[in-house]
Amino acid sequence: MNWQSFLDTFHNRRSGITEEIFIRSHDKEGLNPYQWVEKATPSRGDHLDLCCGSAPLFNDHDQMNVVRIDRSSGELFRAQERGADGLINGDALTLPLRSSAFTSVTISMALMLIQPMHQVISEVSRVMARDGYLNVILPGGGPFLGVSDLRIYRQIAKYGGERTLTFPNGRGVRTIRNETAKVGLAESMDDRRTFYFIAKSRDDAQLFVDSLYLKELPGLEGDQGLKDKILAQILDKGSMKIPLRMLGFRKVIDGVEVTD
Repeated sequence: MNWQSFLDTFHNRRSGITEEIFIRSHDKEGLNPYQWVEKATPSRGDHLDLCCGSAPLFNDHDQMNVVRIDRSSGELFRAQERGADGLINGDALTLPLRSSAFTSVTISMALMLIQPMHQVISEVSRVMARDGYLNVILPGGGPFLGVSDLRIYRQIAKYGGERTLTFPNGRGVRTIRNETAKVGLAESMDDRRTFYFIAKSRDDAQLFVDSLYLKELPGLEGDQGLKDKILAQILDKGSMKIPLRMLGFRKVIDGVEVTD
């Protein structure tokens, strides 16, 4: 599968769907994933929301100057509709921004998708000011799921023609750590949370399935029997776990490459 083409199509056709899931998902403290990352990010200064999607982050932070970049015109249209400012249609691999411009950067649910990853991280380091912060949100992975959730996720993958739900870079934690160290970003945080998406109707369950990156299905509906089984199981559970991981980094060394 050509991931870049797939992602462009997915986000133009289903713009805003990740936000629809995340704003209705909460951890045991009552926070949704966006509130979680906002709480971990300095609330003032110049901020870059990279791969911003429909711009759900930092809309009520008056002391932040936020620049939002995404390559999806569909997502940016949704962001514009909500009144978000600082929107740029751009590519994470070649950021149209001056060096050392931002005191903080967030990349939410995107770094496991963009290739080559090292180029994105190098660009992020370039535009970060010394002592700046980078927070990256990633999928948390199977070990943080219960048996019933794991079984449903595997059935969803099967419905999409895969053995498991995958990403171009996997979850990318080891690569992220290696590449950030090369460009002067020191790890400062590794936090994991489980969020719960509440499904009260078949439409809720369908929205959850539609939000996942499934490859093109055979025919128009794929295996309808399996789909009905998946939706029924989600409704029977009443919620689905969404395990997430946040890695935090601090810009400690200026420049592009750090050598021994």
